[in-house]
Amino acid sequence: MPSPGPLSQFQVDREYLPSGIEIIGEGSVGGKAKGLIFVSYLMEAGQEKLCDFPEMLRIPRSTIVATDVFDQFIQLNRLGDVVELLYKKKLTDEDMNVRFLTGEFPPGAHDSLVRFLEEEDRPLVVRSSSILEDRPEHSFAGIYQSVFITNKGPLTKRIAELEMAIRIVYASTYGPNARKYAERMDAPWQEEKMAILIQDVVGSLHDDDLYYPLLAGVAFSRNYYPWSERIGVNDGLCRIVAGLGTRAVGRFQATVFSPSLPELRPEGMAVDDIVASSQDAIDALDYESELFLFKRLSDIQECNSKLYMLGQTLKDDSYFVETPKNFAPDERIILTFKPILSSNRYIPFVPLVGSLMRNLERVIGRPIDIEFVFDYRTDESGTSLTEKGYFYLVQVRPLGRLPEHRKVSIPTDVPESNVLLRSSRVLGNGIIRGIRNIVWVQHRKYDFSKGYDIAREVGKINEMFEGMEYILIGPGRWATTNPELGVPVNYSEMSNAAVVVELSYERFSPELSYGTHFFADMEASNMLYIPLFLEKGDYLNETLLEERESKVDAKWVKVIEISRGLDVYVDGNSRQGFIHF
Repeated sequence: MPSPGPLSQFQVDREYLPSGIEIIGEGSVGGKAKGLIFVSYLMEAGQEKLCDFPEMLRIPRSTIVATDVFDQFIQLNRLGDVVELLYKKKLTDEDMNVRFLTGEFPPGAHDSLVRFLEEEDRPLVVRSSSILEDRPEHSFAGIYQSVFITNKGPLTKRIAELEMAIRIVYASTYGPNARKYAERMDAPWQEEKMAILIQDVVGSLHDDDLYYPLLAGVAFSRNYYPWSERIGVNDGLCRIVAGLGTRAVGRFQATVFSPSLPELRPEGMAVDDIVASSQDAIDALDYESELFLFKRLSDIQECNSKLYMLGQTLKDDSYFVETPKNFAPDERIILTFKPILSSNRYIPFVPLVGSLMRNLERVIGRPIDIEFVFDYRTDESGTSLTEKGYFYLVQVRPLGRLPEHRKVSIPTDVPESNVLLRSSRVLGNGIIRGIRNIVWVQHRKYDFSKGYDIAREVGKINEMFEGMEYILIGPGRWATTNPELGVPVNYSEMSNAAVVVELSYERFSPELSYGTHFFADMEASNMLYIPLFLEKGDYLNETLLEERESKVDAKWVKVIEISRGLDVYVDGNSRQGFIHF
């Protein structure tokens, strides 16, 4: 097999595809699939040491549907006119989706997918791999759809579900999130082309009919926002969860650490803070209902015998002890991941991830981020069966370089009455002057049962600010999928915000979003992020927000104009944030 050379110059050679990789069609494979094929070449050639435990490293079986199939789908169903009408704002997103989701699949591609499914009966995830995606300057992280399917039942049912999943990803090529993101990146969204990456879902079927891996996550070879002076930028960052990796890249509780000092965590060492920041539910595929869902940790304990590897038992709400292998179903297990972060007794997880990121950055030639899954497989060894753990790379892409932090001097002579907020836990760096508008979801009126209605109200107000900037303030986590955690907006519904403020209030709490798609998209869009923990000494001038009149007549949201303008300071070095007029 020929050496692939550097990623920037790498071209996929269909005559020498790595084992486990197949391509349907003759067009481009897109950014996401290209990175995966590149690493597969390196692993198979054996010319580069990618990690200290190469026998554990795997790539899931992957089938790529190239961009020429997308072109055929567009032409066959006369969708070019749909895209043009969408570009001219003469067609709604709902009508666009109907046209895409009812489109006929090209016969040649259909036959290829049938042959693929005749040999594949494992659960599948259908992912985007567009031309614009996974570039260092704009990742499009989480902008396009991904669809999980159980791949159960007769072939006719399975092919129908797979093709519908592909149609959903195709439609997301021109969806509102993709359009708004591309416009902010000055990328021509109407010219985008989409390849599809179909991968085996790595995992195990448990006794409760739930299918999921032991753990999954994302890792970055650079940590641009270290939470301690003892952690360097080059030490990297990792974000892990139990179950499917959707919770690692979404706005949910996850465990964040640096491979250099895995037990020095952002949330600190206080037991209450560790419990509050720890994952309390997992994402999984339900084999019985064939649905993607989440389950509380307490509901899966009885059917997952390996949770002792990932957590500790909380005693008397005040201290942790080691969770025994034969733990009781009602054991209060907290997913601290200490057993695999503090030693190699079960899994050499930290040295594996650390060495993998260092070596991938070296061979790719720039900082990288990866998505991965770890699970156990039962292998035949002579006449016996042995259970072995494997680390699966599901995505590799270049990581954008962060501009050097310029010095941000926060003013100290501003009258208290002119201060909008102060924060001591910001991420990022920058100064924005003269923002005249605040969009505030009134946290004391926020009703999570109306969360989706509130998000749509924010989206309509966001449209008013096309070409203008504003400060967005609301309770809990912006862009979560769970309204009990915050306001469930899509990217397109907050795309014009220059500053995003997350406010702690009652049960709602910001989440320092290291490693999530949300944070990657904010960073690429040059948005500044300010979490406010009022209970920890941060400050919000609620009196100012309450007393000012709203520019719009809305039920849950106020739009406040500050004619003098607001100046925003975010100092990533001191982690201080400050807004005043």
